[in-house]
Amino acid sequence: MLAVDVRKTIGRFTLDLRFEHAEGILILFGRSGAGKTTTLRMIAGIDRPTEGEIRFGDRVMYSRKNRVNVAIRDRAIGFIFQHHNLFPHMTAYENVAYAAVDRSEIGDRLERFHVGQVADRYPGQLSGGEQQRVAIVRALVTRPRMLLMDEPLSAVDVATRNVLLRELRELQRSSGIPIIHVTHNVSEAFRLGDRVLVLEHGRIIHDGVPIEVFHTPTSIPLASLSGTENILDGVVAAHHADDNTTDLRVGGVSLHVPMCREDVGERAAIAIRPEDVLIALRETHDTSARNQLRGRITEIVLDVLPSIIVQIPDGPRLRAHVTRRSLESLSLAEGRDVFLLIKAWACHPIEADTTS
Repeated sequence: MLAVDVRKTIGRFTLDLRFEHAEGILILFGRSGAGKTTTLRMIAGIDRPTEGEIRFGDRVMYSRKNRVNVAIRDRAIGFIFQHHNLFPHMTAYENVAYAAVDRSEIGDRLERFHVGQVADRYPGQLSGGEQQRVAIVRALVTRPRMLLMDEPLSAVDVATRNVLLRELRELQRSSGIPIIHVTHNVSEAFRLGDRVLVLEHGRIIHDGVPIEVFHTPTSIPLASLSGTENILDGVVAAHHADDNTTDLRVGGVSLHVPMCREDVGERAAIAIRPEDVLIALRETHDTSARNQLRGRITEIVLDVLPSIIVQIPDGPRLRAHVTRRSLESLSLAEGRDVFLLIKAWACHPIEADTTS
């Protein structure tokens, strides 16, 4: 088991962490500057904490109190960087061989990660995906007891990323090597992680399984990080103990939401994921959605998953995600009046600030 209890100060920024990791894939998630990469570098021994202790198994890797700082090469921890860091003057095979404990296993490792056919090529002759596969193999042939991955998939295309995600999952399951993987991509965290730590301003603000952390955000920072773009601030108008719900007044609109802990008259916040907002062309009574809001489309953003921005009169501005087929079949266009359907349980009460 890896046990981290450290503090590191860099200028005015302080990273203060306490967590453990024993098996599976742990995701370190957060915006740039949250401290994710620095965390990996301290575990690997590249950077030194200001104070605290790092223990791996029965061995202390770092302790300021006891003046222990195990050298990088003696930690048995593999590190895969964002930009592969392959030696440009060595072939793929030579890059791997440089780090190998046993060269007899190199060929099998290269074949397993589908780069055996490019073993005699130099990094500049490889695609981004091939370069990262070689970097992964190079880390594996050191026979690490743990793998640290610093956004290794950020520079590859979506198709290659999807394949590599599957291969990394298979690698972890077959080898049993614990992995700590840094990313700020929600989809990547979902597909790869068994557990996620969310970092914000050098602190862990959430710890749990990805589906719970991202689908039911409990704070404004997490809602923002996880793509829950509809964050609404309102005033509690009433509580309904019979069905454990609250009426929340947002501008001139009343929303039916899960029970908020704030008292009547106090301010409360909720988050609604864009994919939980349905669009209809007319009001309907044949639905379980408690919230039906009439508004006007002010903007359509044509991305991989199109976004519809709807302004509610005297109320909030909301974003909904739709498929391109729905966009066309409903003839959605800027300036058109629509109804937004939102289930009460798709509105997640959140804390305004958990970091203060």
